[in-house]
Amino acid sequence: MTRWHRPLLLMSAIMAVLSVVSLFGVLFDPRTLDGLPIWLKPLKFTLSFVAYGLTWAWLLSLRRTAQHASRLLGSVMAIASVVEITVIISQVIRGRRSHFNFSTALDSSLYALMGTTVMLLMVVNLAAAFLVLRERQATSADTWAIRIGLVVSAAGLGVAVLMLPPTSAQLAETTATVLGAHGA
Repeated sequence: MTRWHRPLLLMSAIMAVLSVVSLFGVLFDPRTLDGLPIWLKPLKFTLSFVAYGLTWAWLLSLRRTAQHASRLLGSVMAIASVVEITVIISQVIRGRRSHFNFSTALDSSLYALMGTTVMLLMVVNLAAAFLVLRERQATSADTWAIRIGLVVSAAGLGVAVLMLPPTSAQLAETTATVLGAHGA
């Protein structure tokens, strides 16, 4: 058995520290965005990245073949996650929304960077899932549990595409600076 993927473990540790920072922000920074504490989004993302990083660090440790590819894919996951949270936190520090924000050229560029990073993360996630799917585990139940989990996870990633199109209200507004949404 191989070791857990170190860059993903490091990324998870960084995200855990940033989760604490974000929690302090939620508790002590009075600023809000769209009626919610401005640090709530980084808190949710950092906690999610902790779970994501630890899960993939473990999953990649199950690989007995294609070790180089697994290390590369895991490292790209870690780097993309750090880039993503860096943009989110920098936007919070600026008091700006990180997602769907086209208010200024800088906001648009940062959102485009995040979009590129997320697409890269999705592709790498699917490639790593494919490699893990090919491996048989110690028991048939373990193999099937991991395979089903990876398929469900990939489906969840695919659903994210539904957030990208602008809502009808945004299309009707000629000066909309927010295009796309988490819900219609």
